[in-house]
Amino acid sequence: MKVSIYSRALSSNEVMAIYTAGSAASACRGRTTNLPTLWADYRFQNNLLSSVGNPPALTNLGHNAFATTSVDGIPRTVLAFGFNEGVLLQPGASVISSNVYSVVMLAALDDVSYYRRLLGFQTNARTRDGTCTMAG
Repeated sequence: MKVSIYSRALSSNEVMAIYTAGSAASACRGRTTNLPTLWADYRFQNNLLSSVGNPPALTNLGHNAFATTSVDGIPRTVLAFGFNEGVLLQPGASVISSNVYSVVMLAALDDVSYYRRLLGFQTNARTRDGTCTMAG
């Protein structure tokens, strides 16, 4: 998994350029015009730190573990999550300072038989919005 947070909404062409770059998505910044500021880039290379800027480290929520698997045909270090586990960015406002931003994720799911939350937002103790996927 890889998570990148940008300073504005991305166009469909910018998303395609990042997708095409695959696991080296940050490398496409030099090949794509006007790509916005990259606020954080969590690559999960045996740590929970961002490779750019000075955002806070992510916090494990559960018993996540680093493992090696094939990503785009190349062995890579990844962070593996168990059921109902993940990572937390806190304080989120230190990275996402406005209500206009983009989050780009590269992830693989072992089980897609039901809804899986990919990204969650919690504005108070009762609100749990987010982005989910169903059946792949």
